[in-house]
Amino acid sequence: MTKVQKKMAKKAVKAGPKEGAAFVALVFAQQALMGRYRHWRAAYLKRCLKKGVPAPKPVRDAS
Repeated sequence: MTKVQKKMAKKAVKAGPKEGAAFVALVFAQQALMGRYRHWRAAYLKRCLKKGVPAPKPVRDAS
């Protein structure tokens, strides 16, 4: 994610779990559309596992 996206993510997570999940789904969709960031999903899932939090449904369900 870009620095701006990271700042926005912090605000979204603080706003609530639905907002945080929606933001992550947005970023995931953007990166899937660009096609160059296939590693992002695996890295995000690994980070969620490390923190002990469930990954948002769009990220979990993507193949």
